[in-house]
Amino acid sequence: MNFNLSHKYFETRCEDLEGFASSPSLKIVACIPAYKEKTSDLLKAVESLLQTKLNKEQYEILILLNHPLSQDQELKQISEASQSALLEKTSNVFVRSFQDKKSGVGRARKILMDTAAKKFAHIGNSNGVILCFDADSTCSTQHLDRVLKAFETDEKMQAASIHFEHTLADLDPEQLERIVEYELHLRVYIGWKKSIGLPFAFQTIGSSMAVRAKDYVDKGGMNTRKAGEDFYFLHKFTNSGHFGELKNTVVFPSPRVSDRVPFGTGRAILNAMSLNEPILTYNPKSYLMFERFVDHIEDWYTTEKTFNSITSSEFKGFSKVID
Repeated sequence: MNFNLSHKYFETRCEDLEGFASSPSLKIVACIPAYKEKTSDLLKAVESLLQTKLNKEQYEILILLNHPLSQDQELKQISEASQSALLEKTSNVFVRSFQDKKSGVGRARKILMDTAAKKFAHIGNSNGVILCFDADSTCSTQHLDRVLKAFETDEKMQAASIHFEHTLADLDPEQLERIVEYELHLRVYIGWKKSIGLPFAFQTIGSSMAVRAKDYVDKGGMNTRKAGEDFYFLHKFTNSGHFGELKNTVVFPSPRVSDRVPFGTGRAILNAMSLNEPILTYNPKSYLMFERFVDHIEDWYTTEKTFNSITSSEFKGFSKVID
């Protein structure tokens, strides 16, 4: 299907912000949803993205300051104040409120990414890159340049996960310990899945992902989940054979405590600190059990083997890791 404004996605599923005229040289658009964010954090996020050698015609930064209608009076003025400060850095800053049932990070990301996709369709650039970022994150110098370069180098890459490292500076000892535990859990979780041969083991962090415009609309765009939207979005692409892991740049997400979402980094740190308990990871035995299943997947359809038949001898050679 041709990539232009007549694409079915734009006619049936698109929820873009008003206006989509862009430079014909536009190559990458960064999308930042923001809810209950400090203006200072937003400015740091934008300033880190502006450390680029791309010319101003090649990139845009879209920011959506959003909140549920039930909090309209509380947050509207705060959002408008942030908008005024941000407009000195980028012209694409919007304030929106949504019905409570329809609000959340998934909808905000979708609106931003739909807008970016429509901008690229307007100029006929099917290879335009839609970059997701968070309002409390920062990144390496020339982040936009390096992400764009990766997509230009690998013309078949549809989407990608980008390397991340949570910020560790200026944390009290307890929060530092919790965020180190949480990031280690994320890395061990994916590392174990890779080690047992699972083919689609990739990090899915909302501030650290990117997608090609045409593939974004062809796969039906972003979902509107209130949390976990990044996981479900990226796994539309991980089995395509054209999914990338970018390690030429780094995103630095915030390790802060947060109650804005039901799970994720902020919630995990909040719960761990509230309960004064460490953040744990999964038992390695569970991966080794699943490895047996993967290695003999055809047998499960042709024999009467069950997981109950697994014995300790199955784990010989892994005892040091397990213990």
